[in-house]
Amino acid sequence: MFVGLMLIQNKPKWGYFFFVFAILGGYSRVYLSQHFLVDIYFGSLIGTIISIIGWQVFENLNKKEKLNWWNKSLLNLKSK
Repeated sequence: MFVGLMLIQNKPKWGYFFFVFAILGGYSRVYLSQHFLVDIYFGSLIGTIISIIGWQVFENLNKKEKLNWWNKSLLNLKSK
């Protein structure tokens, strides 16, 4: 989730912010004995890979089809 937010936000300062929250979220899962460290590691690895692949797919679609909604902020999108 945080990698996706980093890609959407595209600002380095926010990237550090999201990275810290991802680390704290993973640490809390291990600290509360909800998951093992290997669960957190592979879950974050899978989530990062899926986020990057999804981002690349939409970027390629945008280059080919010029998706107007893709270049707008999510806050500015309004249903018609």
